[in-house]
Amino acid sequence: MKSYFTSGMTSFLIGLIISMIVSYSITPSYEPLNPYSTVGSRMASQQIHGSLIMFYCSLTRFAIGLLFKASSHFFLKDWSPLRATSTHYATTLFGFIPLAILSGWFPLTLGTLLIFLLEISLIYAVVGTIRFQI
Repeated sequence: MKSYFTSGMTSFLIGLIISMIVSYSITPSYEPLNPYSTVGSRMASQQIHGSLIMFYCSLTRFAIGLLFKASSHFFLKDWSPLRATSTHYATTLFGFIPLAILSGWFPLTLGTLLIFLLEISLIYAVVGTIRFQI
């Protein structure tokens, strides 16, 4: 349980740092949620208080950490590397894309979803190739 909490908190802190960097580069004041994303523009139009937005972002970032911690257990099973990687890929893909959308990382459009899917798939292909070469 402690390792799940640690993973969630690590994900939260990494997300917080990234949000500060991204916010600094695109907006004049700190925005914990991308105001141009689907979720960000929706919250802005509803005039949600900044502290509630920050709490919301904290929960989604924590959930991302939990997802990656839980899916890492596939590599501890007595499975082939291909099966473990494929299962990890599918689990994180179907869990991470909704969390990324809810986190306000990009607008909810078919084009951005396809680009995001391509990027994740490319990362898995590169990391998987390197991992199997070692």
